[in-house]
Amino acid sequence: MPMNAIKASIGKMSANYGGRLFKMFAVNAPSTIYFTWKIVSGFCDPVTVEKIKIFKKNTDKVMFDNIDPSQIEEKYGGIQPNRK
Repeated sequence: MPMNAIKASIGKMSANYGGRLFKMFAVNAPSTIYFTWKIVSGFCDPVTVEKIKIFKKNTDKVMFDNIDPSQIEEKYGGIQPNRK
């Protein structure tokens, strides 16, 4: 995704939906996204950092503290059958 589109999306989401995110999980994120978040998260509010979790693999079980495994497809580490 182009960086300009990402910035525009984040700006619109912040302006219209600020404070509404409960948790966000990004699984199988590319290394560039993962390491970029590690750097950017140092400048973000700790509450925001706690809400956003980015994983390089889908095997991290932190997701299951908030999401029932029956709601996550097998390819992401849950027990729900994969959809096509």
